[in-house]
Amino acid sequence: AATPGTGGGVTTGVERALLVGDSVTGQAYASFERIFADAGITTGYAGGPGTGPLKPQDSWFDQVQEWVRTFDPDVVVIEACCDYANPPDQLYIDAAGNPVLPNTDAAFAAWDLEMRRVIEAAGAGGAQVFVAELPPVSTNGFYGPLETQVERLNAMYRELPVRLVDWNRPFANPDGSYTESLPGPDGTPVILRLPDGVHMTPPGSDLLAEVTLERVLETEEHPAL
Repeated sequence: AATPGTGGGVTTGVERALLVGDSVTGQAYASFERIFADAGITTGYAGGPGTGPLKPQDSWFDQVQEWVRTFDPDVVVIEACCDYANPPDQLYIDAAGNPVLPNTDAAFAAWDLEMRRVIEAAGAGGAQVFVAELPPVSTNGFYGPLETQVERLNAMYRELPVRLVDWNRPFANPDGSYTESLPGPDGTPVILRLPDGVHMTPPGSDLLAEVTLERVLETEEHPAL
C-alpha cells in the first residue's frame, strides 16, 4: 500500500478517504490525491497493480484491516475489475482446499466472498464503504476475457450490501457501450481511455476522481442516498 498523501484544510465532514483497487485505481491515484486534497480530504491507496480480491490471496483483506487500524478512514472506495481473468502464477484456494480456475462460476463465487470480506473489514471502524460500478472495457484479449468479466462483476456489485459509485455511465456511450472519448464542455472530444481499452488517460483519471468525490460528498450531505 502507498503512503497516505496529505490534504489541505478540512472543508467537509470527510477527512480521510481510502482507495482500494488494482491498476485502474493505482494509475489514477495521483488524480484522486490531488482532487480530494482540494476538498480537504487526505487519501491513502491499498491494493496494487496486478492484484485483486483473489490474488495474492488475503492480501486486500489484510491491507484494508491495517489501513483501518492505522489510518481510520471516514470513507473507503473499492474498485476491482481486472485481476484473475488470466490464470495467475498462484491460484486461489477455496475453503475446501480446491484451486479455483479463472472464468468459472467458482471464481465468481470466490470473488463475491472476498469482496464481502474486504467490505466488512473496510467498514469495521465506522467508515462509509462504496464499491465502484466498473467502466466498460475493450481489449485485444491480452488481459483475458475482461469484457465479460466486467459485465458479470457489475451485476455482482449491484447485489452487494454497499453503496455504489458509478464509474460506468460517465465512461460509456448512451447505449452503455465502450468509448475512448466523450465530448468535453466545449463539445471537443476528450480522450478518456488509454489504447489498452482498460486504463485511463490523465483527463479520464481526473473524471474518475471527480465523480467519486461528488458521490462521497453527496452521501455525506444526504446519508439516505
